[in-house]
Amino acid sequence: LPSWHAGCIDDKRLEVVYGDAYKYMMETKEKFDVIIMDIADPVEAGPGYKLYTKEFYEHVSSKCLNPGGLLVTQSTAADLVNAASSYATIHN
Repeated sequence: LPSWHAGCIDDKRLEVVYGDAYKYMMETKEKFDVIIMDIADPVEAGPGYKLYTKEFYEHVSSKCLNPGGLLVTQSTAADLVNAASSYATIHN
């Protein structure tokens, strides 16, 4: 969708990683200014489940971000009924 990304995908500073986000973030030694994640719904035993844990967000914020860095995530279903339960473990 070139009309949507307006050329940003061609910027040499951008790295798009398609794969196991949990494994990548837990194993990387890199530090990032910005991490943008588009993750799967937190279906128990599904591929995105571990990305909704407090431990994951603590690890990413303390080990993977440069000072002042940002983590942005697009996640879970669009309905408000499931949103609260999806984020309960992170919030608590």
